Amino acid sequence: MPTYMIVITLISYYGSFGLHKVIIFPIDTIIAAIVTLIFHYWAVYSAFRTKAVDQIMEEMKK
Repeated sequence: MPTYMIVITLISYYGSFGLHKVIIFPIDTIIAAIVTLIFHYWAVYSAFRTKAVDQIMEEMKK
């Protein structure tokens, strides 16, 4: 299971919709949004280029 899914599952479990309501309503949504943005930027930063991507980028420039 990817790390993102584990983190979001834990936030949901301990958030206002989970079984153990440790994190109150607006805070759990804010935490989920921040975690989502962190994982998004991490994924974009860690992406790598391949020859196929370079070819597509060259075709789009024409």
